[in-house]
Amino acid sequence: FFFDSRMQPLKLAIQQEVVDEEYDDEFEEWARVGDIDPDQIEKCEDLGEGAGGSVNRCIDRRTGKIMAVKRIKPDHGSSEEMKMKKMEIRKELVALLDSDCPDLITLYGAYMDSDDCMNICLEFMDMGSLLDVVEAAKSSSPNNPIPESILRHIVMSVLRGLNFLHHDRHFMHRDLKPSNILVNSEGQIKVTDFGVGGELENTLASTHTFVGTVHYMAPERLLGQRYTSSADIWSL
Repeated sequence: FFFDSRMQPLKLAIQQEVVDEEYDDEFEEWARVGDIDPDQIEKCEDLGEGAGGSVNRCIDRRTGKIMAVKRIKPDHGSSEEMKMKKMEIRKELVALLDSDCPDLITLYGAYMDSDDCMNICLEFMDMGSLLDVVEAAKSSSPNNPIPESILRHIVMSVLRGLNFLHHDRHFMHRDLKPSNILVNSEGQIKVTDFGVGGELENTLASTHTFVGTVHYMAPERLLGQRYTSSADIWSL
């Protein structure tokens, strides 16, 4: 049942396609991006937590909008280089605010909190990740693979999202994997943790030596060689 409930929105989507201020001075300049009022963001539920931070389901009390807020812990002992990197990240966040791609998670804004943690406010996807779908498929129907039509729908959505990142925003994802591909109850597939997401976590939290997950990395990245956006295609 769990598997079927996750797959049904995807099937319906395919059918539809066929038919048709109070921060420190040093942070003040960049401590908020987008139309987000931190005082109006109310935490509703924990969605996950790791060494680098946490993700919570929250509501913006001003608008009633449900969102996923990724809270990233800082690496204490900030240097001048760290401050410069944060300014670069702010520029990327501003660029992503203007992105209008239905195959990427919408970025609503970001802000620094009193603990010097960066909070990134993202579109909430209520059916979890592609990893959840795959694991549910294995447990409920181990001998029945996911139908080709659904796989095609997933791959096309991810390719459109990557195409926008690579050619319109000149970003590389660098950590494409099933848990970074999200699903909602309307059967939409959207890529998350793109561009600045992995870069920000790698910069502010001392939990990884490089951005990416080994199992999905292109050979040139594993070898420490120069790489291009084609590395994202390898991951897919």
